[in-house]
Amino acid sequence: MEAQLREMLDLFPEDASIGQMLVRWYVSRQRLDEAEAYLRSRMEAEETGVEARTQFVNFLVQLRGVEAALDALDALVAEAETTESAALFRSMRATLRFDTGDRQAGISELEDILAEAEPSDQTRQIKVALARMYLATDNAVGARVLVEEVLAEDSTEVDALKLKAEWLIEDDKVGDALVDLRRALDQAPRDPGIATLMARAHQRAGDRDLMGEMLSNAVAYSGSAPAEAVRYATFLIEEGDLLPAEDVLREALRLQPENLGLLRTLGDVYARMADWPRLESAIAALERIGTPAARGIANDLTARLLAGQNRTEELDSFLEGLAQGGPEGLNAELALIRRRIAEGDLEGARTFLDEALAKRPDSPALRFVEAGLLVSEGDVDAAKVAFQALVAEDPQREYAWLALIRLHATTGDQAAADAALEEALDALPEAANLLWTRAGQLEAAGDIAGAIEIYERLYARNSESVVVANNLASLISSFDDTPESLERAYRIARRLRGTEVPAFQDTYGWIAFRLGNYEEAAQYLEPAAAALPDQPLVRYHLAEVHAALGRTDAALAEYRAARALIEEDGAAPPYLDRLTAQIEALENPGDPAADGAGAPD
Repeated sequence: MEAQLREMLDLFPEDASIGQMLVRWYVSRQRLDEAEAYLRSRMEAEETGVEARTQFVNFLVQLRGVEAALDALDALVAEAETTESAALFRSMRATLRFDTGDRQAGISELEDILAEAEPSDQTRQIKVALARMYLATDNAVGARVLVEEVLAEDSTEVDALKLKAEWLIEDDKVGDALVDLRRALDQAPRDPGIATLMARAHQRAGDRDLMGEMLSNAVAYSGSAPAEAVRYATFLIEEGDLLPAEDVLREALRLQPENLGLLRTLGDVYARMADWPRLESAIAALERIGTPAARGIANDLTARLLAGQNRTEELDSFLEGLAQGGPEGLNAELALIRRRIAEGDLEGARTFLDEALAKRPDSPALRFVEAGLLVSEGDVDAAKVAFQALVAEDPQREYAWLALIRLHATTGDQAAADAALEEALDALPEAANLLWTRAGQLEAAGDIAGAIEIYERLYARNSESVVVANNLASLISSFDDTPESLERAYRIARRLRGTEVPAFQDTYGWIAFRLGNYEEAAQYLEPAAAALPDQPLVRYHLAEVHAALGRTDAALAEYRAARALIEEDGAAPPYLDRLTAQIEALENPGDPAADGAGAPD
């Protein structure tokens, strides 16, 4: 393989991915000196170039340590003296310092470089690097200013286009993002980062076929690098294509056979396939690596293997063995206790929990599980006291706040649940799960504007969350009639096209209906209503689609079903007047006063 890679280097000297593959192959076999020698030889062959020097520094960062890389950069800066290359190596040194925690030093050095630099390709690259630092330190405005400056000088600067495309994707401006990414691809046609961003854009647009194509391209362009391989394999797993996912991972493992991310994902594939012999081989590979992280992954996969084969006694023995000591002990104890609770063996769970608490009486995790066990045992008051003790000790324990709030709510004490939520938000005003709970509370109380405001905050923070996108789009499309709002709801919800999740089907189907796409709406709302027959809003949505398509009998049946569910619940949703009017119109088709069934105005 080494000989073939070197022959390929001779045949295709412009293809940087081949050299990267050779280095990764050396590294995978712990032949670090040969990898370093190859990179040094490239530097010597390119006396005035910087690409080989950059790759050498990256190698040192990853495999020789930060100090070795900083020493090399100091030497390269001195070697370059006042040439343009000196600014590049200074910028690399600044970036390394920033990445290792000395953020202000990194930012200051890049700002100093730019204060003296004339416009050039390199200067623009340094501006993009500084923009990324600004982003990481919550200076989004400064970052965007720098990127726009770069693109005003050179509209084809690849890294600036990639960064701008990220923002456009986050803002759901997928078409604009793809325009910029195609421009970048013209300059760097085999850039895996561009392909990955294009995959994200197609995902937002709801086109999973093109998403998969771009992820596949990213793997090819990167030479089967681990990050790209895991990303594409994860997509294939989601699609149910386990054998192709295995192929992608095995190809990447040929070059990096000890990469934990690849082995973890491959083990997941084998567990899903119930291919126990090959799962055992993946576990054995992890055990040979022997690092704490590798052992942790191997233990998780071993537990899945034993559970998948219904070897419950062996699984318990395995977990009990882990629980006897070592860093995995606590997690194993928790897994054993939860298994017994799930199986209904409360007595066994209590016995094991008491033993674990005797060893770790102050463990928040064990005390949290004990509070949950108290609920299962029927001692709700003691459970509330236990949860309250956890949050009193440390108000930053979001998980304990959530458990306390839910326990109050499920026992019918909504006032206590509301009070606990307010107290939790005082301690953790930006906690996503608490804000999510607050939004649901506002929605249930009819404060749709308040719920939307919270979802907008959560979406601005993480627009990648499909669940947040679904809830935000659903509320906007259901309670805001303006064309601008409907168009925004559609942009947010496009990623739900083709979904088989009932709640997501309802959201996308209703938006399609509001935009006048009745046939498409029916394709989503019919399965959603079948899967969620007790949800009056979903039944109402389907009724509206039937009415718009002229399916009178089907519409009337769904309207009546929705009304019955509303009456059973006792609440009066905002769409109740419309629903009542539609029923009257369909029950009295000849009455002009009741006429009007069909699509809403």
